[in-house]
Amino acid sequence: MAGGAYLEAEITDVRLVHGFRGQPGRNSLVVAVDAGDVSDWRIDVLLRKASDAGAAGLLLPTASPLLPTTVLLADRLAIAVVGSQDDSVVDLAVAAQEALAAPDIERMRFVLAAHHTVAQQQRAPEELAKAVSHLLGSDVAVLDRSGASIAGAPLVLPGFDPHPPVPRRDRDGTAVTVVVPVPSALGTAADLWLATVIEHQDATWERTVQDVLTVAVTGLQRWRAARRTELEREARLRTSLLAELLRLEAEPSPGLRRRLTEMGWRLDGRHVGVRIGVAEEVDILALSDKVHAALRAENLDAQVVEGADGWSAWVTLDREPTRTEVGELVSALRQVQRRLNRFVTSHVGVGRAHGGAEGLALSLGEAADAARLARGRREVGRFLHIDRLGFAQLLLAWTRTDTFEPAARELLAPLVDQPGDLIATVSAYLDAESRLTETAAVLGVHRNTVAARIARVEQVLGLDLANADERLALHLACRARLSLD
Repeated sequence: MAGGAYLEAEITDVRLVHGFRGQPGRNSLVVAVDAGDVSDWRIDVLLRKASDAGAAGLLLPTASPLLPTTVLLADRLAIAVVGSQDDSVVDLAVAAQEALAAPDIERMRFVLAAHHTVAQQQRAPEELAKAVSHLLGSDVAVLDRSGASIAGAPLVLPGFDPHPPVPRRDRDGTAVTVVVPVPSALGTAADLWLATVIEHQDATWERTVQDVLTVAVTGLQRWRAARRTELEREARLRTSLLAELLRLEAEPSPGLRRRLTEMGWRLDGRHVGVRIGVAEEVDILALSDKVHAALRAENLDAQVVEGADGWSAWVTLDREPTRTEVGELVSALRQVQRRLNRFVTSHVGVGRAHGGAEGLALSLGEAADAARLARGRREVGRFLHIDRLGFAQLLLAWTRTDTFEPAARELLAPLVDQPGDLIATVSAYLDAESRLTETAAVLGVHRNTVAARIARVEQVLGLDLANADERLALHLACRARLSLD
């Protein structure tokens, strides 16, 4: 009837005003009771009252035309005036309230459907993502902390920042990415996220999508709690079985052999023990999947058992490995450690190959000893193989003499003030048997950087590292210097 340019104003409330009694609310739709004749001056007064209160519109129980002056006043006050032939003010107010509540009712319908579909059921991430995607009509993904999809749609959020772990809606043109965190088992951060990308429609639908994802998080938490219980039970079984195996002083009983077979553990062949330790306080059980994934990525078929501060693992070989095969296995285990170090700082020890149940215990013991020493050996990437450890300990004993230590300092003195930490570089290079790529990986630099530093070492010291005697002397000097530092 008037103020047609303001029909898009947001309405958040419906208020009944009887005559001059009752106060219009801000952004409200004012329904006038007993508005009387639309040509009456009281309509103008009601318009001003609504405007002063910040109301969005005025609804009258009449379709009669307004006075031209009232139309002008409505335009000047920026208030839409709507009329209806339905003279039941109560029906008008109820209809307006229902229309106002319709988006929230629709949102609650989606939330309730999500509650029945996913929140009350235990679903794996892939199944949950599919169910929520069907409900919303848009692809849904379960993301890890890097923003990469681990279940559901192949959604990737480059540069995703998991901090702070709160729901968010990010706009990119007309697209809106809605992400909701799944709190971790420790409750300190989010380790999973639910995400979807929608075309921007309105704020109500965005809130609906966020609410549905929030409800779906409950379903993921239920699944994870059940999965955690299962993992803890399996971990206790593995730990108990390994402890029983390590205590074994005679041939295993038929019952023990059956349990070993059920677990997929072999006693025949040659076992190479591995100890992966962590210094920081982390959720060992939650990171076990990362350990298995790192081993699979290097094509290593290993058994893994969780401990209080890391993992015990071993690889079973069909026969005694050659020196080359041992070297390849150790190199693969170095790669496993590098993959794990993306998530946690680790130190790794590797034992020798031994046969039978007694041999497994022996190799795991050697690996544990090597890991304890590796923890403080940054120059070798906190990774030690027991075969090299024995020789390294012998070298260290040779270099801890009153005559050798001053000689070592004098030999290495020209490198001290050189840029690039040349002593640590050449020590790591010699520990890695002069392999540039492995040295670069240990130091975290490019192989060309290592090559340039080694060339500078030879130039500054006037040595030729191709000469076995000079290489050994320099290696001994580096060990002496690093052990003193």
